[in-house]
Amino acid sequence: MTAEIAMFKSVHLALPVRDLAKAMTFFEDLFGARIIARDQAHNTCTLAYGQFEYSLFEMPHFEFSKRELGPFHIGHEVHSRSLVDEIHNLAIEKSYEITSAPFDRDDGDYALFIRGDQGIIFEFFYGGHHAARARLLE
Repeated sequence: MTAEIAMFKSVHLALPVRDLAKAMTFFEDLFGARIIARDQAHNTCTLAYGQFEYSLFEMPHFEFSKRELGPFHIGHEVHSRSLVDEIHNLAIEKSYEITSAPFDRDDGDYALFIRGDQGIIFEFFYGGHHAARARLLE
């Protein structure tokens, strides 16, 4: 198998969420994700954007401990620096918890961090990862 060929057709991440409707809106707002499956009997939903999917499971009493998660986050590379700013403005408008406003990192990325209702931090970044990925394909 070569580095250019992805082994998987899609990837999903299953997450417990306290409020399914609120979480669905979060992923629709910030990722432009669209619902591809909904099981109302089990309070689950799968949303997709591109080749990536989030599978959400409503668990009203579940909460990740911020202390336990430490630096854990899920990073999403975007197509432009201005898109990071647009996501930041949307997060402010929707009152999502911003853990770090957009900033330039030493690795060349411009990054923003937002905490979701389930306690996980989502990173939106633009920059240095492009160069690192390109070196892998050389």
